[in-house]
Amino acid sequence: MHPELFHVAVFGQPLRFGSYGVLVVLALALGLVVTRLRARRFGLEPFDAFAATAIAAVSGWTGSVLLDAAVQWRQVLAGQYPWDQPGLVFLGGLLGGVAGAWAYTRAYGVSLLAVADAAAPGIALGHAVGRVGCLLGGCCYGRPWAEAPARVIELAGGARHPVQLYEAALLVLLAGGLLALSPPRRRPGAIFARYLVGYGVLRIVTELFRGDDQERGFLIPGVWSTSQTLSLVLVAAGVMGLRAGRRRAAAPPA
Repeated sequence: MHPELFHVAVFGQPLRFGSYGVLVVLALALGLVVTRLRARRFGLEPFDAFAATAIAAVSGWTGSVLLDAAVQWRQVLAGQYPWDQPGLVFLGGLLGGVAGAWAYTRAYGVSLLAVADAAAPGIALGHAVGRVGCLLGGCCYGRPWAEAPARVIELAGGARHPVQLYEAALLVLLAGGLLALSPPRRRPGAIFARYLVGYGVLRIVTELFRGDDQERGFLIPGVWSTSQTLSLVLVAAGVMGLRAGRRRAAAPPA
């Protein structure tokens, strides 16, 4: 853990920069840059791609806070919910981000699927950076080595799986695969659909190594988490999106 990245003196008082907050800001900036650079390949004006992604970032942050508060509703009702904690719910952020992007694209006549395809690799890369922030901030931590659902190298001192780095590495691989895909001509949304499937699967797997059980919601206590359920929804949505795209591509042009 390294919760404070650095601090500077302002009028004799320390101004502290938390590791999680700084890396989340970097993650958002990376997603915005990647989406803007890819805009024209997907028939988008760079400003529209940037604006839709920026609004998605704001609405995504809101969604992540709301879903985290919903998962920890008992603490909210008791007035004990730590609103300034690191480690919010990314899946809530993804849903909130899609809602924000949809609002912009609907208002300005921009293709939501084109924005989603352009943004998908940036989302994965930004998320990878954010997971490093989780590691430094001490949230979203892994299970002790002895409790892991797989054979691993034993470490002394009750060490935990660096599940944040597991997920970050898999997200970088996912982003690389998405970047290698060409813009689909008659199947808009196909790249984002592949992102949904890929992230849903990797999140289901990495959840097996998570150890922060008290901070997360479970449908089956200790067995199946809320995040795994939402990840299944992502996989299903991605598969349906791919199938719909294939049907559109197979249909004769109007």
